Amino acid sequence: MTRHILVVEDDLAIAQTLLFALRLLPNVEVAHAGNAEIALTRLAEQSADLILTDHHMQGMSGVELVRELRGQGRTQPILLVTAYDTIQLQREARDAGITAIVPKPFEIDHLLDQVSKLLPQTQNVGG
Repeated sequence: MTRHILVVEDDLAIAQTLLFALRLLPNVEVAHAGNAEIALTRLAEQSADLILTDHHMQGMSGVELVRELRGQGRTQPILLVTAYDTIQLQREARDAGITAIVPKPFEIDHLLDQVSKLLPQTQNVGG
């Protein structure tokens, strides 16, 4: 079964790295949205089994995106990737419904391990 991952990242170099790395996983299709607003539009058209989002973006932040998605009743795992891994952000992320946080800079193997742990939990839960 093919799993769908949406990467929400406004830094093109980081987005390309994430897309390349995630495509190494078996049975995975990866899409990219350059900001949270584009992500909401894409998710209205096609759900994702896992969302990987940056936190610090222009417009809506990653935590704000998650609040919006959870408010819509979406339950898929969401992985926050951030260079701003503070205790306050961890609290906000947990309260918003973020499943896990990966701090930047990250090791590709660590990121793929986190994604692999979250993907088996997904059984058409995108809603």
